[in-house]
Amino acid sequence: MEQSSGNFGYFGRTIANFSACARLFIRDTAANAAMIFGIAVIPLIMAGGAAVDFSRAFLVQQRLSAALDATALAVGSSSQTDPTELSALAQSYFDANFPASEIGTPGNLQLTIDGATVTL
Repeated sequence: MEQSSGNFGYFGRTIANFSACARLFIRDTAANAAMIFGIAVIPLIMAGGAAVDFSRAFLVQQRLSAALDATALAVGSSSQTDPTELSALAQSYFDANFPASEIGTPGNLQLTIDGATVTL
């Protein structure tokens, strides 16, 4: 008859084998560089992904700012006084400078005229 680990039979032998393997694994120093690299590569990949996301967000912000500046200059130098025509002019300049196919999905501009001040 086969000897068992305690009164647990096969389960006890499995636990004993697992704990023996765990002790050997902890004491083993071979290939530590590969194990450390395997653990360290996860945050490195996450940091690379975050860098790509932040650079993309910065690029969109920069292009949006340039498109709004060009739109504001076009509306400010226009001789139009009708708010509907100014809104159409502003939207056309903005769409030309911030194309949806290349950068992202732009929304509609809101043009507010308060006396001599035009706000985009």
